[in-house]
Amino acid sequence: MNYIAIEFDDEKLLVGNGALAGKRILVRDLFSLPTQQKNEAQIASDLKSLLAEHRVAKADAIVIVKRTQVEIRELSLPPAPDNDLPDMVKFIARNEFASLNEHWLLDFIPFSDNESAARKVMATGLAPEKQKRILQICERAGLRVKHIVLRPFAVYSAIKGTLSSEKDSMIVDLGEGQIDMIVCSHRKVVSTRTVRSSSSDSATHLKHLLSEIKRTAMSSQNVVKSGKIEEIVLLGLSEQDKSLAKELAEQLEIQVRSLSLFEIANVDLRDKDVSNANQYSAVLGSLIQQASGDRHPIDYLNPRKPVIRKTGRQKLQLYGGLAAAAAIAAFAFAFMTLRSQSTEIALLNSQLKDLQERNAGTANRPGVEQIIGETKVVDQWKESDVNWLEELTEKSNRFLTSDDAIVDLFDGVYRDNNAQITIKGRNSAGSRTKLIDSLESRPYAVRPLQWESEDQDPSYPEPFNFVLTRAPNPSQLIKDIDEKAAQLQKEQIADRQKNAGKE
Repeated sequence: MNYIAIEFDDEKLLVGNGALAGKRILVRDLFSLPTQQKNEAQIASDLKSLLAEHRVAKADAIVIVKRTQVEIRELSLPPAPDNDLPDMVKFIARNEFASLNEHWLLDFIPFSDNESAARKVMATGLAPEKQKRILQICERAGLRVKHIVLRPFAVYSAIKGTLSSEKDSMIVDLGEGQIDMIVCSHRKVVSTRTVRSSSSDSATHLKHLLSEIKRTAMSSQNVVKSGKIEEIVLLGLSEQDKSLAKELAEQLEIQVRSLSLFEIANVDLRDKDVSNANQYSAVLGSLIQQASGDRHPIDYLNPRKPVIRKTGRQKLQLYGGLAAAAAIAAFAFAFMTLRSQSTEIALLNSQLKDLQERNAGTANRPGVEQIIGETKVVDQWKESDVNWLEELTEKSNRFLTSDDAIVDLFDGVYRDNNAQITIKGRNSAGSRTKLIDSLESRPYAVRPLQWESEDQDPSYPEPFNFVLTRAPNPSQLIKDIDEKAAQLQKEQIADRQKNAGKE
């Protein structure tokens, strides 16, 4: 059975054609398609022609999306069995994602298996407009999309069998233009991180790679079992990649081994015109995982769902009989009870009338409309109340280090029912994407503005000017208003009791 794996990059499509034979994959072709300055129809037409050149007719497809093309949130959940997690994640994600709705594709992967302890999961969503673009291009090219997977997990799922079940490891995938780092504790993913490659120069590239691996290793100490990264698996094919592995081992004093997915998939590149083979790691990984028969860790078209356990026919008959007996007993009880309800109905009507008079209010007791009006004042105050010190603290914790960016101006204002923050400063070369990722890690809409810094510093050559906008959280506002209303009601009851005592 033929499968086509396609990675959607910003500038090109990476395509792999493989045939499944049992639990093995035979990779027939690897090729790329430039997509710059082309619309969906042109890309689909070029892809269809390119597939025809490689003798591929209609086939099932696995689409791979990059981390930068999706939204990712780490969610904390109460203790719960795995079967309850899908519904819990779907419910909590509505408040954690910036614009999640029923049209988004949502999937997740749990970071822990202990059902009696608090659960942490990584939830990720794919926006409707990106779904539509992917499906339109593939369908016009004659492909049936069966899976949409996330790039770091396409790599992880293919090599997890090579990881030690007793060590805490980090997978470093040296892709083209980016580096994917997946932290695993005893073969289980506990965190992921993606950064852009800094330069093609080997010395600069090594320095950048060392810095990012150190940062990821330090930030992962509290999520791995041993408290430190014990092994680094470097995915690379060239001699330069192997020398990088040696230098990493010497400088970081960590066991580093170089691995190639081409060797795992048993792909011979001698008869294939493949440039920069490292960029095809996710394509190969998705094909290897498809051949294994296991589900992809993240699959937007086939997300994790609660398992509905089927029961035997005898159990169904027993439960049906018990339900019928309970229904008959309930009917008999209700019939007998209704015969003695006339007095109680009259009493309830009298109580209802009294409550309606109370809601209307009297000279000594405010009515419902007056109480609602008072709470609206609290509501208006809470909407415009923003704790700027908390926002500054949050930004400081999430912001880049001084090695990558410095801030010249931090200004906050509440305008048009939104909290707006202006941040001006300068960042080092190549760190702009990391800066935007760090600012978007909290639900803010980031809008870049043009700004030329007067100071020129070669260490920070790129000035930035961002306006961050965040609307107030309606659920939190309602909670605060409810608490204020409850306190007001207690005070009014106390005042009435005090006045009654005086009389």
